[in-house]
Amino acid sequence: MSNRHAYRAVIVALAALIALALTPTGAGADTDVDPGIAAALQRVADKTYTDADLDYLRQFPEIAAQVPDPEAPEESSVSAKAPTGSTIDACGWWVDVGYRKRSLLGFTLYVFHHYLQYCLSGSAVASWQARYDYLTNVDSVIYQREQVPNQQAGLGSYTAWSHIGRHLEYCVIRYGCYANTYPWSKIWVNAGGYYWRTGSAG
Repeated sequence: MSNRHAYRAVIVALAALIALALTPTGAGADTDVDPGIAAALQRVADKTYTDADLDYLRQFPEIAAQVPDPEAPEESSVSAKAPTGSTIDACGWWVDVGYRKRSLLGFTLYVFHHYLQYCLSGSAVASWQARYDYLTNVDSVIYQREQVPNQQAGLGSYTAWSHIGRHLEYCVIRYGCYANTYPWSKIWVNAGGYYWRTGSAG
């Protein structure tokens, strides 16, 4: 082997070693982590946590601000343009439902929304004009994944419904992606101008 080729081989080998040394051990993970925090995060994710776990995590504000509070009460809101009287046979009626998830420090991690826009005709919900989910007030630790589920039924009848959920993943700085949540919402609308709903922030 020539000196030139030998030198090139050494450079390639060194580059490979440097790349290996800089490669993280897991997605978003850090080898310099507190095992107590990691264990408490895992128990929160597994829903096997204790009050002591939550109190321990709150001692680390930079972590607690990114962890969902599993004991926070459900918070929801709804806004709508609902038909009344002689204006019922038309399009453009809508409902927007939101479910808020808070961190252990009370900060908003996200608000999961389910939006439904529809047309009424006679005694039937005739069609959907729009039907989708979206997030607002999203913290950087939240990663949106697939819709689960995405279902609807009842068009052409007096009452119709839409059911949408979303898989969200929590990825905490230095501790990687450690938990999943599944906010969901189901909305019913009818040809009489009424709507009702149920759901959860996950």
